[in-house]
Amino acid sequence: MSSPALLLLGLAVTVSARSASAASTAGPADHLGAAGGPVLAPCSTAAAAGRILGATLAGYAAGLAVITVALGAVPVAVVVGVAVLAGFLARP
Repeated sequence: MSSPALLLLGLAVTVSARSASAASTAGPADHLGAAGGPVLAPCSTAAAAGRILGATLAGYAAGLAVITVALGAVPVAVVVGVAVLAGFLARP
């Protein structure tokens, strides 16, 4: 759901369709969340599953905040790296 917003933000800040599309497709895509799913799957049966889900969603939100602040201020490769790491915390 955050991909269109990141695309528009990236286009407004960097004025480059290439940079904007790289930042928007790197992290919050479903395929990255699906890749992180097997890693986090055992956590869903844990006694503290709600806290684990809350922590992953907070990490995803923090990743989106870092992307928002860093876009245009740091190289696009760094933003894409943060987006990929945040994408692993996204729940498909």
